[in-house]
Amino acid sequence: METSTTHYLFILDKSGSMANCWSETLDALSHQYNLIEQHCLKHPEQPVRASLVYFNVRSQRAFWDIDGTVLTQQPFRFGHPAGGTALMDAIGISIHQLQMRMKPQDDAIVIMLTDGEENSSNVYSFRQISEFMEQLTATGKWTFTLLGADVDAFEAIGSKLKMRREQVFMFKKSQTKEAFDEVNVKMTNFFEKKSKGESTKDAFLFGDLF
Repeated sequence: METSTTHYLFILDKSGSMANCWSETLDALSHQYNLIEQHCLKHPEQPVRASLVYFNVRSQRAFWDIDGTVLTQQPFRFGHPAGGTALMDAIGISIHQLQMRMKPQDDAIVIMLTDGEENSSNVYSFRQISEFMEQLTATGKWTFTLLGADVDAFEAIGSKLKMRREQVFMFKKSQTKEAFDEVNVKMTNFFEKKSKGESTKDAFLFGDLF
């Protein structure tokens, strides 16, 4: 039986409004990277390939498809927040490219963080992304989580993407560390379920920190 790789994709809002929680977000991401790296080192039978995409009016890769065992060695070299929020384009481009890299036995964790409403996409619409996500979720191999900082992300985004309410995690920017701690608990839950051969489709379900 071929090894099943977990593909971890974080899609990070780098629009101007993120400036007031940027350092806290990067610190929390670093902690999450450490958790994933330690998991990979302890459990080589559960490999992880990691990608980080950041966006404002356009999407860029901070790194793409790297081995989870070297995740903490990746520097944050993508400047300061500025510009608008082209979230649909960031999601569509990223998950399409990730889908092309995955093998049939692989699975994917996709985490999207934003603090505002979509206002700049010109390639993908809400309807297109909703249909794409629905198709991928139906395979049982893809898990999508939307993090909303200081914004009603379910009303503004999640409901339009036909996400379950529990897939959308809202928190105050002052709670960024606590929010990521909760995400990390869910990630550990995902790996535990996978190691036992259990379904991981409900591994990332949340209440809110508001």
